[in-house]
Amino acid sequence: MKATGLVDAGFNVIINDDCWQSARNETGFIIPDPARFPNGYEAVVSKLHDYGIESGLYTARGSRTC
Repeated sequence: MKATGLVDAGFNVIINDDCWQSARNETGFIIPDPARFPNGYEAVVSKLHDYGIESGLYTARGSRTC
């Protein structure tokens, strides 16, 4: 997005939809998939912010996603 000029054109938000999570912890918080995000999802968001891109994240209140 940055290299193609989309960020400069105003396309500066990425929403990560379903399938980023692997499970929930003992208190119910969603755990990022360690194979897809070995450094955690926070590392991805930090890199996006470095490029001037904001991030949104799909979650669900239930025990499973849609």
